[in-house]
Formats: sequence, structure tokens, C-alpha cells
Amino acid sequence: MRGTSLTADDRADVSQEVWLKAYLHLESVVDPHCVPGWLKVITRREMIKYAARSQRLVPCGDPSAVDDVSPERPIDEAVIAILDGENLHNAIGYLRERERDLIMLLLSEPPLSYDEIGNRLDMPRGSIGPSRERCLAHLRAILAG
Repeated sequence: MRGTSLTADDRADVSQEVWLKAYLHLESVVDPHCVPGWLKVITRREMIKYAARSQRLVPCGDPSAVDDVSPERPIDEAVIAILDGENLHNAIGYLRERERDLIMLLLSEPPLSYDEIGNRLDMPRGSIGPSRERCLAHLRAILAG
């Protein structure tokens, strides 16, 4: 990632995305010798997506006026904030199998609709939202220690 126009913070963001994608699709690795090349492909794709996304961003207001951390912020933001190590990986490992399956489907790339998730988990569409909330609350409790 060095030698690109991305800043150190941008490279850290891309790195987090790469490791998340790698974790989510680890079961698709057939030959362990292919992992380095696979990670390079994921990294290249994430860098391209990140660069395209950052070109569309328009700064507004003073960034120093934004609070760093709020205990009431959504769990999705809290999860992203701790992706710097294996905390998320370990926390997901403590979830029940059904919760793990739901989280993985909710985080899949490309995103799946609730209908697709419901079909894969044999779950009514209307119960996915409440199940998601319970699962994220459980994940939040695990991450809080």
C-alpha cells in the first residue's frame, strides 16, 4: 500500500477492510499457498474502492468539533473502531452459531437483502431485524468484557 497517494490513516482503513474481507471469506481458501496472492487481490480492490469513495466525499464543517467517542454510538461504528486487532474475530467466536451465521450474512459482500438472509437461515424476514439487534447487543456485551 506504500507508494500510493493514500495517507497513513487511509492505508490503515484499507488494511482493516482487507482483514475483515479476508476473515469473512476465509472458508473460500482452498490452497493455503494462494493466501498471499489472494490478500494482494483483496488489497488492490479495497484500495481502488477506497480511492473512488474518498473522491466523492465533500468536507463539511470543522472536524475538530465532532466528538471522538460517544457511548450511545451505533454498534456498527464501535465494531469498526476496534478492528485494529483480533478483538472482533475473538468476539464473534463467542457468539452462538446462529448469531455468527447472521452476522456473517449481514456483513457479506455484496450485501444481501433480508429476503436472501431469511432464506439462507430459514428465518422469517420480519424476525431478522430483532434478531440482528439481539445479536449486536450480545456482541457489544462480549466486546465490553
